[in-house]
Amino acid sequence: MYYAGLILLRKITVIPQRKSNPMSPPAENNAVKEKVFWHPEPSPYAPTANAADQELDQEGPENWQQDEDQQDHSFEALQMLANDIDRIIGDHVSYPDKASMMAEISKHVALYPVLSDAAFKSAIGNIIIKAAKVDRDLEITRSETDTLWEQPE
Repeated sequence: MYYAGLILLRKITVIPQRKSNPMSPPAENNAVKEKVFWHPEPSPYAPTANAADQELDQEGPENWQQDEDQQDHSFEALQMLANDIDRIIGDHVSYPDKASMMAEISKHVALYPVLSDAAFKSAIGNIIIKAAKVDRDLEITRSETDTLWEQPE
């Protein structure tokens, strides 16, 4: 499966094996020739003898684990912010009106700059809209949730 993926991504090319004709005259050189079935293209991320001494490209596979860890932290932050939002929306005493509730949510959103991507903004907006509708019977629009990321001047 791994090599099939490399072939599809054109990282390696397949050279078909040639069948020898038993009726053909023997080769001039009787030495055994090495059969090559595929030739990998040189990869900019291939390890070298002195890779420890070189600066590695930030886009290379060596940083995939780091990217996955960052995504894990993003989803943890999203879960924590969602819990904070649910708590704020459910607290009718501390935040009795829509304006005070949205101001407090805005403060909590500012604590998570890692969630400023459009996908996270949309998810957080959906959480706020649904929780406000269910817990408080409040109508909150998408434009109101979009203003949560605007910094006051």
